[in-house]
Amino acid sequence: MAGTLSAIQHRTVSHLTAGKAQLIGSQWVSRTPPSPSASNPRSQRTQYATARQSAIRASGRDFDRKVQDAGRKIEGTAQEAQERAPQQAQEAKGAASQAGQEAQQQFQDPSERSKFVAEFSAMALFTFLTSTASAAATAQASGAVQTLLLRMGAFGLIFPLIISIFAPISKAHFNPMVTVSMVVAGQQKLSQGINYIIAQCLGAILGGALALWSLPGAQQNAGYLAAAAVPAGRSVPQAFLGEFVGAVFFIWVLFQTIVDPRGWGKLGPLSLGLAVPLLMWTVGPISGLSINPARAFGLAVVLGDWTHHWVWWVAPIIGAALAGKTYSSCFAPTQS
Repeated sequence: MAGTLSAIQHRTVSHLTAGKAQLIGSQWVSRTPPSPSASNPRSQRTQYATARQSAIRASGRDFDRKVQDAGRKIEGTAQEAQERAPQQAQEAKGAASQAGQEAQQQFQDPSERSKFVAEFSAMALFTFLTSTASAAATAQASGAVQTLLLRMGAFGLIFPLIISIFAPISKAHFNPMVTVSMVVAGQQKLSQGINYIIAQCLGAILGGALALWSLPGAQQNAGYLAAAAVPAGRSVPQAFLGEFVGAVFFIWVLFQTIVDPRGWGKLGPLSLGLAVPLLMWTVGPISGLSINPARAFGLAVVLGDWTHHWVWWVAPIIGAALAGKTYSSCFAPTQS
């Protein structure tokens, strides 16, 4: 009996111990989460895909942020460049002005004596060359047309060459009407203009005398030297009109191609080499085309012929003054 009871108690304790152990084991299992890699492969792939998508989205947001930053930097750089453009232009203008001043300092303006000598020499050469060329054309040509063509060719060559020689010194006026137009247009002082005209008249006397002495006796007259004279069949008022129109045209060509910064530049003298022959062809038959009071004065002194001499001064001087004033008032470039 006692042995049976002891066996029953042993089995009961064993069952209780086993049940408690099973209970504890089940609780431990319920509290420990199952491993995804071991128990659920699909869940592992889902988590991997989710993590990959999150990484891609994060990378995209980072790329967009970098693009936006780069765009803002570009806009800022462009705006800064736009704001600095006027300042840079002003700096460049100042540098160019400084360079021009330095260049002017290196090449000082010739003295008034040098300019006087230049105008005297230019006028002497011009009077001598044009007078001897006219005499040669008259003597060698077989008719009036050939004489005119030869004179046109000679004057067209002489003008630009003399300008090229003396322009760096005195701007090569060698004509009182040119000097008057420069004074009226504000390009030259009155005192300097008076000195120029005196030099031109003296140079014309010398050039005319040399030309006269170089010719044979039969050619020492106004016809051969192309001295200023009213053409046959023309009246004094007609000659006055021709000189006036010729002076206006000549001065406008001079200002627009040589004086004006928008003109022909270094090729400017060629424009006068074209203008003078044209005027000889068109205005020459009306007035004889003097349009140079100093040359007319020099040959009048040498030949002793003062007939209608006032025309060769008054008409071109009025025309030149009007043309110079018109240029300075209407045609000259203005600063914006």
